[in-house]
Amino acid sequence: RYVVAMVRYILENLAEPLSVEDVAQVVSLHPNYALSLFTSVMRVPIRKFIIRMRLVRARSLLFESNLSIANVAFQSGFNSLSQFYSHFNRAYGVTPLELRRRLIK
Repeated sequence: RYVVAMVRYILENLAEPLSVEDVAQVVSLHPNYALSLFTSVMRVPIRKFIIRMRLVRARSLLFESNLSIANVAFQSGFNSLSQFYSHFNRAYGVTPLELRRRLIK
């Protein structure tokens, strides 16, 4: 139930800055224990999970909206465009703009 609460908190707050400490505080656990528990259940560290969920949100916004790439990045919780482009390209093998252009064709 701790991990479910942590995942729910993360998904509800993706656009906000999130730290392991923030997530652990929601379930009143020590950050190290929360990280260990989350990683053992989800098989991915909290930070990596947050980035993956932000990328999923970004991809969804690219598909479903006409928001600028910058707005997609910031509404998905990325602090900078360069950070967003780096994670997006690593995950999907294309830039956000390239993905959007492929959708239009």
